[in-house]
Amino acid sequence: MRLSSQPIAIALFTFVFFNCTCLSAQSPTGIDLDANGSADFLMVGIGGDSALGWDSFTAQGASTGLPQAQLGAVGDHLVPANWADSSKTLLGFIHRSGNKAYWNVANSQGNVTTRALGAGSDTFVAGADFNGNGVSDAATVRKAKDGSGKLEWTIRYDFFKDVDGAAKVTKKKSLKFGKTGDLPFFANYDGLRDWLGVIRQNPSGPGSQIFLLNPAKSKNRKFSVSDYVVGSIRPVPIRLANGKDILALIRKTNSSTIIKFVTLTGASMGTVELAATGDVVVGDYNPAAAGQEIAVSDDSSFLVYNPSTTEQTAVSVPAGIAVDDINVNNFSSTGSGETCDDQTLSPNDGSDNFLWKPVGENSKRLVVLLPNAYTSYIDEVVLRKADGAFIEKASISFQSLAENPKSRTFARFSKPGRKYPDGLSVVAHHKYGCFLNWVIPETSERQD
Repeated sequence: MRLSSQPIAIALFTFVFFNCTCLSAQSPTGIDLDANGSADFLMVGIGGDSALGWDSFTAQGASTGLPQAQLGAVGDHLVPANWADSSKTLLGFIHRSGNKAYWNVANSQGNVTTRALGAGSDTFVAGADFNGNGVSDAATVRKAKDGSGKLEWTIRYDFFKDVDGAAKVTKKKSLKFGKTGDLPFFANYDGLRDWLGVIRQNPSGPGSQIFLLNPAKSKNRKFSVSDYVVGSIRPVPIRLANGKDILALIRKTNSSTIIKFVTLTGASMGTVELAATGDVVVGDYNPAAAGQEIAVSDDSSFLVYNPSTTEQTAVSVPAGIAVDDINVNNFSSTGSGETCDDQTLSPNDGSDNFLWKPVGENSKRLVVLLPNAYTSYIDEVVLRKADGAFIEKASISFQSLAENPKSRTFARFSKPGRKYPDGLSVVAHHKYGCFLNWVIPETSERQD
């Protein structure tokens, strides 16, 4: 999974640029290219021709001895997973052409199989095992066409199981689960298979609501957490020794990565702060210890942490972009209005756009006007402290001004601007799932 904000990675690599979050696999190992039962570090580099080069290293940082692979290009989503066998990872990528998505997987001999699945505007789920047989499935998520506002998941079971010689599988299943604006993910609730998951902001106050659905029995689970997972940083499942997952809720600062662990009933399992800010990957990097580890890169090394034992180790690995075996991705919008990207915007962008008005003429309370471009696309506006903590949800309306006939989004709050802490963020939720953020350095001052 990639949660880094380093500029070169944002510009060149899809795991940030295209809103990827990579989660834990049904396989208890994670990336295992040599099928030895221990997770490998899979690193990707970008060549001068924009081609992607893949290299792998053991959990101790030594080369696996496997030949380097050239597969995919900048702009593709990378989807290594246990596509054909429960014990071995195969490399893969998704390429968009027009509004179609093409999935590509290289088998054990390096031969690539290409299959069309989904539209370019879908969210793609790779690496989950929804039927529990140890082989990775492929899935797409999109807004249902029936006008219900729900998300429609289409699962293709064992989509590439045949690439190493097994019989081809054509079974698929469609489920409506979640609603527009939710962030999809998956996790293993029962130790048998991965369940569908979505996370959304708690509509009645701070924190988040997490929903899970068993794809085999359409059985639901719901719980709340005090942390709000902002933007496209989805919950990260980590496998325990009993085969079930816990979730890692990740928050990055300028100098560290803060990870809170919760069970799939919402109970806390502690918090750790790791002094690294790069890519985040999950795998069983120490088979002698219970369950999987989570690792955060920093230059040419990883800090590896086991939430079951609380053991922390450091591993030196040649620099590159770290990839693990599960990805939830979507390509950026092409103007169709179906997707959007998270953005942090300047509050000083001109009078026709954002406005922070500490004291409204009539209410004498804070009023925030959002840019014209987002009118009718915003379904919620909240204030959050610099650490992400919830402050207040706005009452929103849409209206025109005499000097500007274009309708704008008005967000009204309960107190004057000076009553709110400096450095807070105005966070607007776009109906296509992204978050728009404006940081307000001085809340008592007008910002426009």
